[in-house]
Amino acid sequence: MTRAQQTLSIALLLSSLPFWALVSFGSYLLFKLGFGVFTFNDVPAAHDELMTEIELARTDLRAKGVDVD
Repeated sequence: MTRAQQTLSIALLLSSLPFWALVSFGSYLLFKLGFGVFTFNDVPAAHDELMTEIELARTDLRAKGVDVD
């Protein structure tokens, strides 16, 4: 392999490096998202708390004369 061919192959490698870095980063983020969805936990206490806050907000808005349904 001549010096010119080596330089050309190194230039080709370096020019495709940003593309592969982007693909690798995207793969990592996709894996992280999938793992997060897979390990997502339901929290019934948080649901009850949220429903209580929603009902409190509805009663407060009704007291102020806002139609909320």
